Amino acid sequence: MVDIVTDGQIQGLRELPKKLVNPRARQKHTERFITHDFKVESLDGTQKFSIYKRQNLADSTDFSVGIRWEGRSAEITLARYNGSSHEHTNHIEGDKLSHVCHVHHATERYQMADRKPEGYATATSDYMSLDGAFRCLLADWNIQQPNAPEPSGQSGDCLFDDAPNDGT
Repeated sequence: MVDIVTDGQIQGLRELPKKLVNPRARQKHTERFITHDFKVESLDGTQKFSIYKRQNLADSTDFSVGIRWEGRSAEITLARYNGSSHEHTNHIEGDKLSHVCHVHHATERYQMADRKPEGYATATSDYMSLDGAFRCLLADWNIQQPNAPEPSGQSGDCLFDDAPNDGT
């Protein structure tokens, strides 16, 4: 069995103060998506992460922002902030989220069940766009925002104005 990242370790990674290394990452275009890939590191430089932003060009509700930890031999997705374009089922619990924005959370329980670490999701009304989801991820994961003085370290303070997607 692969190494399990415990819920305590995940919480520690979440609280760890971090910064974007390349806040002005260039967007990439494919036939169907616009993507951005960001590098993130802890302020003390000991932990490395990456963030991706993905927006479907044909469906404004089909977007995802995720954070991955690069601290093991294989990356692990710690969280994904998805749009409302699809249904999601929490396979262990059997409950379904139907066409609502939702946040996937890596859990020890899902890893132990040999599921995607971030297979568990909860509905949210904290964002409605790609950029809103990105700002929530930055706040929730204690990542210093560009042009912001300090990371807050406070979870749940991501109710930002959900401005239109400006391509950042």
